[in-house]
Amino acid sequence: MWNNDVQLQVSYFSSNFIDCTIGTGSTQWHFTGFYGCPEPTRRRTSWNLLCELSSHNDLPWLCCGDYNDIAAPEEKSGGPLRASHLISGFRGALLDSGLSDIQHNGSFLSYTYREGTPFCSKERLDRACSYTAWSGIFPDALSSILVAPVSDHNPLLVETIAPTCHIGSRRFRFDNSWLEDPELGEVMQWGRNRNKLNRAQKDMIRKRLEEDLDSVDTREVRRLKEQWNQILAEEEIRIRQQPKLFWFRNGDKNTKYFHNNIKA
Repeated sequence: MWNNDVQLQVSYFSSNFIDCTIGTGSTQWHFTGFYGCPEPTRRRTSWNLLCELSSHNDLPWLCCGDYNDIAAPEEKSGGPLRASHLISGFRGALLDSGLSDIQHNGSFLSYTYREGTPFCSKERLDRACSYTAWSGIFPDALSSILVAPVSDHNPLLVETIAPTCHIGSRRFRFDNSWLEDPELGEVMQWGRNRNKLNRAQKDMIRKRLEEDLDSVDTREVRRLKEQWNQILAEEEIRIRQQPKLFWFRNGDKNTKYFHNNIKA
């Protein structure tokens, strides 16, 4: 783990799941990262696996991931209808495993197929489910879908506590990524505001994408993602510069010292 304050022990794993325990003593709980079989003919294999994982121990359980299934017809928008026996089979597997969805904020359609075409469809393939006992430990836990500039799956975020935000002043540093802008001109004069502008622009794009998560007409979504990718390319250059090239090539080990230097 990248955080020494978190005690995590991997118990089992395969190509379809990673099973582990988090914490110690009375605060210990069970986490599974799950990947359901994508082939319709192997869905029952996923359902049986989910039930088997639920029997591994009696700890409070959180199970998140790409289930490759939906639990209700309204969890799909566009495209052909999902077969009713697949929907009821997955819903039954969740019930048999004692799992239910944790609170969710915003759109839940996490997967986009054929984005930017008239045949685009969206589905809720990714979800966070838990035992009632886990929700009792984390009553304010909330899942949400983040926007992704490249992947056809949007990342799933689970927050167990309210997020905090720290805003502080930063000293000026020249950024090599500014040189990537062909219209930059006077680099030193304009450079102080470049990173702030990129952050504001990325926040704007993220908000626009969040607003359009449920939209099947995704041409504008694709345009925004291309714009975001350009910003990410500049950020990669900045990250290469800040921790120094040696760290970037040889591994940062995810230490607090490394991340503090990147944020500086």
